[in-house]
Amino acid sequence: MLSQKHPERIFLVRASSESGKSVLLAELAKHATGKLGVSSCARINLKGEPLLATVLDRICVDLGRETFPRFSSSGVPAPIQIRADLQGAKFRDENAVTVAPHIHQPGSLSSLTLATRLIADLSARVAPCVLIIDTFEQANAETSNWIVQQLLPLVRSVLRLWVVIAGKDVPPAEQYPLEWGDLAKFHDLPPVSSADDWHEYACQRYPNFPRHDLEVVCRGLFSRPAAIEEFIRVTGSRLGATQMGTLG
Repeated sequence: MLSQKHPERIFLVRASSESGKSVLLAELAKHATGKLGVSSCARINLKGEPLLATVLDRICVDLGRETFPRFSSSGVPAPIQIRADLQGAKFRDENAVTVAPHIHQPGSLSSLTLATRLIADLSARVAPCVLIIDTFEQANAETSNWIVQQLLPLVRSVLRLWVVIAGKDVPPAEQYPLEWGDLAKFHDLPPVSSADDWHEYACQRYPNFPRHDLEVVCRGLFSRPAAIEEFIRVTGSRLGATQMGTLG
């Protein structure tokens, strides 16, 4: 997608717990930054149901606040206004004047206004950017609606904007064929079931990792990749300690 060899620019990744989804997203973010440059990739995790304003600010910070003039200007305080009450003033030295300062602080902008400003900044952005959103299933209603109804449709008109969304559930592209569905690529991330793949991974971390028992562990813990990884870590650490003892 980043090489513009595919028409789609929205990547939806559905994955269960312990599937390596977050590790995959971290690698995608690293790849995007290496290809497009610094301040080109925003990483947003919706775990814990953060407020929409928090999500918007995270995007602004990751991509460079200076490139979001409309959104950033929302925090500029209003000027101080001073009112002087001259009632009863006399033209003598003992003149007494009451000066009452009135500081008008701007009211907090609504999340809808902030979202509209950020969309406007993204629309005018010249530099390419990738938004990577994790744990979509924990988005609150306001954030979920903003992503589906404003952010994803924006991809059609901003040609150098890519969005990656991952989670146990992801936005259903088939329900939005006119708005953005035709620009989305869906991938169901399966668990790693091959003992060969796990052995290759183990050998990358611990050279000469023994294969025996690994196949049995992979079959027994098929749906728990984190447990397989723990087995590899413990076994590899013991193997390393034994080798060091032998060398000593």
